[in-house]
Amino acid sequence: MAEDTTAKECKVKLKSSDDNIFEVEYTIAMQSQLLKKALRFFVNPCFNPFCDIAFETGMEEDPTAAMVKECKVKLKSSDDNIFEVEHAVAMQSQLLKNALADSGTDSTLPLHNISSEILAKVIEYCEYHVNAANTISVRDVKMWEQEFVRDLDQATLCHLILGAQYMEIRNLLYLICQTVAERIKGKSSEEVREIFNIQNDLTPEEEEEIRRENEWAFEEEVQEEVEREG
Repeated sequence: MAEDTTAKECKVKLKSSDDNIFEVEYTIAMQSQLLKKALRFFVNPCFNPFCDIAFETGMEEDPTAAMVKECKVKLKSSDDNIFEVEHAVAMQSQLLKNALADSGTDSTLPLHNISSEILAKVIEYCEYHVNAANTISVRDVKMWEQEFVRDLDQATLCHLILGAQYMEIRNLLYLICQTVAERIKGKSSEEVREIFNIQNDLTPEEEEEIRRENEWAFEEEVQEEVEREG
């Protein structure tokens, strides 16, 4: 992305640790690698500032506002599919936020641990929340999230948990974990194994010993068995 010449004409304000303000020319600030990296946020909004800086442009609006909207980020899934998303969507992920601060958008960002199928769902979630910010009620957002997870099978939910954890998207991780918890609530250990396709490699003796040592965890399950037999 070409640098904004307006930015180079601006002054840069630096604030020291004891709150003193220094105003310097852009070219002087660029002698510092730290400031150079931070200043790239203003000439390329796909970078985050790392220090307390400000431009005086004499303009009422941020000259980079339009650039922020136009900035695209390319992501490559583990199966080599390319996804192009808006900068704001990518910034929902702490992993991508850190990557963008380091390398910007000149190159495609590889996501080695997430498939295209799961990445598409992650992007769908992030795009909705970017578009919903400050315009859609909390109630409507919750309804959308319920619809988002309603028809997902257990395998997809598990991969979404791994994907959200890998990409560091906290709200998505909480949503999927809560969904899984609600689906297994009240289920017996055998039913949970069946849901997650977990093979029981315990002997009857080992399983009985675990039940005795953790009776509190099986009280509800035992009560349900008694009610069924009754």
